[in-house]
Amino acid sequence: WGAMIDYGATTAWETLTPRTRSHCHAWSAAPAYFLSTYVLGVRPKGVTRDKGQGTRVMEYFIAPKPCDLKWAKGRFPTPYERSGSWQRRSEIEVRWERDENRFTIWFTLPETVSAEVVLPPIVSESAQVSLHLTTGEATPPRLEAGCWHINVSFGSQGKIEAKW
Repeated sequence: WGAMIDYGATTAWETLTPRTRSHCHAWSAAPAYFLSTYVLGVRPKGVTRDKGQGTRVMEYFIAPKPCDLKWAKGRFPTPYERSGSWQRRSEIEVRWERDENRFTIWFTLPETVSAEVVLPPIVSESAQVSLHLTTGEATPPRLEAGCWHINVSFGSQGKIEAKW
């Protein structure tokens, strides 16, 4: 997108060069997608079945990459939930904040979504990681390859806080 700026663009083009048929194209709004998937950290992991009811559950990673940022918040759209003859919009909500020795992430998952939350490497391996759920269930925090992982069930809402 820097090339578009270099050419003086004020909109998102269909391609990265001025030789395009569309100089205002939603498909080139990909920075919003990349901010959601990398900085916010939400990306699809797969599909599974709820063992209790056999319904389809979408699995996601929530693995923020804070870079130099102190906070981020946003919503990530998921496939529509279907119930009989109607559909409703479904989103994963995530907010995180950090300071010198603390990282906190808040999340809300739709009823058809579970997630594996992966705290960023800035969180020390010796950190005290606590989980506070309003709804849903979760596995205890576990350390894998230098990062803390917590699996949260579909429809969960809560926060994870790491202090070191």
